[in-house]
Amino acid sequence: MMEVELLYTADGSHTVLNKELNVTYHSIRGAIQESKHVYIEAGFKYVAQKFKALYILEIGFGTGLNALLSVNESQEMGIPVSYETIEKFPLSGEITRSLNYSGFDRHGIMEKLHNSDWDRTHIIEGSFVFRKLLMDINDFKAGEKIHLVYYDAFAPDSAPEMWTERIFEMLFKSMVAGGCLVTFCAKGDIKRMLKTCGFKVESLVGFAGKREMIRAIRL
Repeated sequence: MMEVELLYTADGSHTVLNKELNVTYHSIRGAIQESKHVYIEAGFKYVAQKFKALYILEIGFGTGLNALLSVNESQEMGIPVSYETIEKFPLSGEITRSLNYSGFDRHGIMEKLHNSDWDRTHIIEGSFVFRKLLMDINDFKAGEKIHLVYYDAFAPDSAPEMWTERIFEMLFKSMVAGGCLVTFCAKGDIKRMLKTCGFKVESLVGFAGKREMIRAIRL
């Protein structure tokens, strides 16, 4: 079991500190606001303009915040979503029950997300279909074509095995034309890796003073 600790971020929402790696799951400048900026605004809303239904793959379930915000966006925009998320080291129930995301949780969604059985498909709310996979990303094979990837793994310096050309090549091959990958990371070597795999890489404004983030598109 990982040694972790809840921390408050600048917008008042929780993040989790992984004490072994000394890294947090979200920006300390605002967990909810970062997730909205990187994954919802640059990702969900971008692909929702192109497709009538979405298959979203999330790398790094973590606190479940990205999934929660995606449920909300799916309901608000009326877009059916099939959402799969990969996590190798789940947080304990003690931690997830303490997360203070209730202001964005209209129908007890977080409890449904965290209490749902692993490796099984669940209807979370309306047309939001959810499955969380307890596995290593290197063992994943997409069962359907991906519209959007939330790449929310720990940063390359902390978890280099999560940021490899092999993984990005697999995601590129599994993605529909017009689909994209979004991530907080903006390192030059990651951009080059994504381009090598065939993505068109856009450098967008990062969250809360961070100069850049990445949106990688399959044309």
